[in-house]
Amino acid sequence: MDQSESAFRRTTGASADMAREMTHSYETVRESTVSLEQNQEAWGALYTTYTDFTMISQEARKEIGQTTAVLTQLGVNAGDSAKGMQVADKMLGQTGTSAAATLRDLSSLAENIGVAPGQLIAQYGQIGPSLSKLGADGSKAFKELARVSKITGLEMQKLLNMTDKLSLIHISEPTRQAEIS
Repeated sequence: MDQSESAFRRTTGASADMAREMTHSYETVRESTVSLEQNQEAWGALYTTYTDFTMISQEARKEIGQTTAVLTQLGVNAGDSAKGMQVADKMLGQTGTSAAATLRDLSSLAENIGVAPGQLIAQYGQIGPSLSKLGADGSKAFKELARVSKITGLEMQKLLNMTDKLSLIHISEPTRQAEIS
């Protein structure tokens, strides 16, 4: 654990207290067969990608760190989880702990629709910024896109592009009607 703390501090520049938080968090997630390396990877990705990670409470960091570590055990890249946290927090208006819950929901959704959790969470980090205009409904819209993508076999980005084009047509239609009148 000392080596893990030292490596974490070396790669992130984190304080000794933050490194100690990481190892305390590990004591909980190891019950889920998360390795010390996976835990360190999760905390490192959060520290370097999720900008609010160092500014939130210890309890919130613990929950977010544990969620990310357990997701790595399910095949989700820690960097993709951290990016998803950043998107949910900064672009979709969620708190850190609600963003962690969103990632857990996405992992469950992925299993339910027959998609790899790592793939779905990576797509969330990529497509999330496009959904930011929906605010709090962005995560819900993403889940629906994932479901429709699985049913139709179309990539989520293509579906999103199609919806954007349809909404532009819908928005410009009243203008065209007013011009005809």
